[in-house]
Amino acid sequence: MSKKTVKLNVQVKLAKKTYQPGEPVPVGGKDGLSDEDVSRLTESFGLYAGDSVIGTPAETSDADIAERDRRIAVLEAEKAEALEELKTARDETEALKGQLAEAEADTGVLAARVKELEAAAK
Repeated sequence: MSKKTVKLNVQVKLAKKTYQPGEPVPVGGKDGLSDEDVSRLTESFGLYAGDSVIGTPAETSDADIAERDRRIAVLEAEKAEALEELKTARDETEALKGQLAEAEADTGVLAARVKELEAAAK
């Protein structure tokens, strides 16, 4: 009785045994891959054929590329908006720093004037 195997272009771990790419992996039975697993792995990684690969992963469709490009455009727009908000926040921070410096100077002038008035009142 021969056991069915498949050579995949990916490392497969079954139970305690690891099969390197190109090694025969058992199919079926209690210790082998299911037909669904073989199909999924073959679709994703292809069959092993020495240095070349038989069957490659499915190509990306034009719709997938268009969706990816649309998401990239949305992310770029969000990035530009965030950068503009950051620039505005920095400008507002600088303006507040200037107002704080003015307030500190005014506080010094007021403190000196209060001391003068207190000395005159005594």
